[in-house]
Amino acid sequence: MRVLVGFLAFNAVLLVVGLGLLAAVRVVRPTPRALLAAAGAGLLAGAAVVGLASVALLTAGGQLQLPLVVAAAAVAAAALWLVAWRRERRPQPSETAAAPEPDRGDRVASLVLSVAVGCFILVQIVASRHVRAAWDAEHVWALKAVALVTGGLDSELFHARQQFSGAHLTYPILQPALGALLFRFSASAQAGLIVSELWLLVGALVFAAPALCGVRERRWLVLLPLALAACAAPTAGLLRGDADVLAAVFAALGALSVARWIHGGCAGYAVLAALALAASANVKPEGAALAVAVLLPAVVVVLFTQRRRFPAAVAMAIGTGVLALPWWLWQRANGPFNADTTPASIWLNVGFLRDRLSQLDNGAQTLLNTLADTVGYLWLVPAFLALCIALVAGRRVRPLVALYGGAVVLSVLFVLWAYWTYDGPDPLGHISRTSIRTLTTTLFIAAAGLAHLLALTADVALRRRARERSG
Repeated sequence: MRVLVGFLAFNAVLLVVGLGLLAAVRVVRPTPRALLAAAGAGLLAGAAVVGLASVALLTAGGQLQLPLVVAAAAVAAAALWLVAWRRERRPQPSETAAAPEPDRGDRVASLVLSVAVGCFILVQIVASRHVRAAWDAEHVWALKAVALVTGGLDSELFHARQQFSGAHLTYPILQPALGALLFRFSASAQAGLIVSELWLLVGALVFAAPALCGVRERRWLVLLPLALAACAAPTAGLLRGDADVLAAVFAALGALSVARWIHGGCAGYAVLAALALAASANVKPEGAALAVAVLLPAVVVVLFTQRRRFPAAVAMAIGTGVLALPWWLWQRANGPFNADTTPASIWLNVGFLRDRLSQLDNGAQTLLNTLADTVGYLWLVPAFLALCIALVAGRRVRPLVALYGGAVVLSVLFVLWAYWTYDGPDPLGHISRTSIRTLTTTLFIAAAGLAHLLALTADVALRRRARERSG
């Protein structure tokens, strides 16, 4: 019972902080109906805020003491809700024209799919509590979470580098920090709790999509792609407790938020995007590349389509980088650590790259074959690419096609670059073993883009039909 109460209390803290943030930056209105609809986005926003704050606290020499964390969360939540209440009293311009009310069939389809997804996620959360973690999860992520509970970054794990070289001490610590807080709240160090939390956050992303896309009708159309992504082959990493999925969830949240901001949303979406992408960068080293994969197309799109927003786009990118700095600075101050990535001083050598052209070829073939796997990936990536091609001529959605398409392509290219410059043993085996999880972010961003573009396409069709009926 203590474990269940602790699990619920931990996520309640994330939810209150996250919804307070969304209300304070006007992403959601502080009304019961709006807050309920944005609960998924609120949980993820809270996880990003609490995770980033925990990383900053740990790198500053602090520890994750439960009373301190609860008090800080209470103060932050109170401040955010106060700001939200004061801003709600001011007139708020409408971002979009009023949408037609969804018909009965639409509501039934959305309700059925929502219940099905909710039940699936709930079963996974309950069943995952006693899941035995695999090697990476147990010797990297869960091990670090336990170390952060017992001694923070001053624990033996982060200083006995040779004994724990397999723990990837250069990897960022946002997931272990959230895991350590979960252990504190539940008074248990079961690795299965982290797996349960990952399932909950994946479910939160699925339900966050309709709220972030701003749709009232055809909600099922927005839920479906991300629901399928949650069931796809790469998500098997959840059963291991690996961090690839958490990085993908935050990256997809960042992509959705940036897209909504570009498509006429308020500046609060840019704030949410910066927090989500910084959180992704603090989950794994690849997370920084994933953040760039979203931010670079966003800045370019804004430059060519909304120049008055270009300074805000640059500020969003800078804010993401600043929020990702604490761990990087701590590493430089306390290293060197054994790293499994090739330093730039080596891969800048043309001869090094030329000698590994076979890795580039094998990596490209493996990634393309994985993305084209219609069984494991459930047609999500091909469907996304086909929709992008179909909509590229549409002036209204062309910026979003460029954003999502650019993010997907760049995420694949970054993975391909990592495979090309890999300097460890058995490179071909490494590529084969890891491709299904390194493309998790590509899958989630493609699913998010597919959901958003489908929603906009359906919205245009519904509005045209409504005008024809009224005329």
